[in-house]
Amino acid sequence: GRVGAEAVWVTTLGRTTLVARADAATGRRVRAHPLHGPRVPAAAAAGDGALFAVSGDALLRIDTRPRRVPGRDVRVGGEPRSLALGRTGVWVVDRRNARLLRLARTGRVVGRPVRPGGRPLLVRGRAGALYVVDGRGALLRLREPTGARVWRTVLGGTPQGLAFTRGRAWVSVLRNAIEGSLVAVDLRSGRVLARIPLGLGYGDVAVVGGRVWTQAEDLVGVDPRRARLVARADLDSALLHPLAGRLAGVGPGAIEMRDARTGAPRGPVVAIGSSLRRPVPAGARAVLVPDVEEGTLTPVSLPGLRAGTPTPVGAGPTDALVVGGEVWVALGGEGVIRRIPLAALTGGGR
Repeated sequence: GRVGAEAVWVTTLGRTTLVARADAATGRRVRAHPLHGPRVPAAAAAGDGALFAVSGDALLRIDTRPRRVPGRDVRVGGEPRSLALGRTGVWVVDRRNARLLRLARTGRVVGRPVRPGGRPLLVRGRAGALYVVDGRGALLRLREPTGARVWRTVLGGTPQGLAFTRGRAWVSVLRNAIEGSLVAVDLRSGRVLARIPLGLGYGDVAVVGGRVWTQAEDLVGVDPRRARLVARADLDSALLHPLAGRLAGVGPGAIEMRDARTGAPRGPVVAIGSSLRRPVPAGARAVLVPDVEEGTLTPVSLPGLRAGTPTPVGAGPTDALVVGGEVWVALGGEGVIRRIPLAALTGGGR
């Protein structure tokens, strides 16, 4: 470690090598800089607005000044956790107040808050309807823009993830500490069409390569037409996401690429951040990855999966989505939706 002005810099190792800035008075980590690639700093010194680290036969200079990006805030209060783009606006789950809010593309809150009952955790928009995962063990379909309930289906456990195929919603459900399942629900009626036992199921759901993928004790792939398990692979990532025609496993500090049909490793493991959330498409050639612990968004280029510079965006970014030329970020720690020009995050404006 190295003491600088009002701060202590510490190098940490793991799946990601970091140099972390801690407040000298409280010891709280206030910022971290990932070092991608095989760089293990042996010594570090702060000065001249930068941190200098020795790595093998190289001297690294790390700019420690906070990078500021332009942005506008929409104060929604509570704890915004999940975002979805619907036909009538951007929908926000306020977890603290158990409600949904609708925002116009201008950022103005429109209409009355929707209280679907229970504890909404996740919202997704599809074909003019909203689908809400309820922390009390249900999936709901709501009408836009009123939020009127069409149906509510009890799933028999705590929902963990949600994805769609034609005419069906797929929800991973944790029943207890050792039992989980993947549940298929008809989008029109809300009827449960299939329930596939998985053992310990705790992860996200993603649809790619003609498979429905979820994380149980292993990564498992299901044929959606026959509702049968057809693939299994070793992977320990709580979040899954389709990425450049492959399946991305998003773990605590890395993104790992898998074959979309078999689940076998295919492509690089990208070390990035520490507590990642769902990647957000930012055009055809990049995604943005929120890090809730570091308070950053990191651009990752496609198809080569090269990570760019993390940009601080605020406290606790739990979800994000691109609306026009802006990235809307749900900051649960601040009670706001922060609207940031896309070019400021991907480098298009520099």
